[in-house]
Amino acid sequence: MLLYLIRHGQSEGNVATHDIPDGNLTPLGFQQAREVAARLAGEGIDLVISSPLRRALQTADALCRRTGASHEVWQDLCEHRDNEPYRFLGRPGVKTVCPDAICEENYPEDGFDFGLETPDDAHARALRMFDRLQKRFGAEEKRVALFAHGGFNAFFMMAAMGRPRAPGCWIEQHNCCVNRIWISPERIRIISMNETWHLSEIS
Repeated sequence: MLLYLIRHGQSEGNVATHDIPDGNLTPLGFQQAREVAARLAGEGIDLVISSPLRRALQTADALCRRTGASHEVWQDLCEHRDNEPYRFLGRPGVKTVCPDAICEENYPEDGFDFGLETPDDAHARALRMFDRLQKRFGAEEKRVALFAHGGFNAFFMMAAMGRPRAPGCWIEQHNCCVNRIWISPERIRIISMNETWHLSEIS
């Protein structure tokens, strides 16, 4: 499997001075979503997977609309949140943002509370998500685009490299950057990190 790991476009929370746990994309964020969709349109994407947070759903939707790829929503791809829990979208709310999205079978109808996650717990969650992807697609010649978040993506990249969580070590993730990872049963190959050449404005 060739995995394209993408951070969402610029969101309201990226530019606000207060906490916006589940903000929409800004006008620049929607532009970035269109630009990353154009970047990936010729890559033969077989499946799009995203976090259930609005900014990730909206960014993923731009690629789905451009390519017709199916869109799955996985609850555990949400952003690392170390402050107070917030009530995130349930299944009907996800469908309001992206009517064609397919929520995983056990996705909660009434939303879910998430927050106060430690970095160690976030790293463990990223390891579980990497394991899930590897088990499902690792032996297949698939191209999968996964839309998530700056914090989650950094933990995921460390998980892909087999690194333990190292306080003070971080992997920069610009809005709508692309990371490419080849995953097979035999090996994992990091092809690129934090690609932004497809963006007219970086944030």
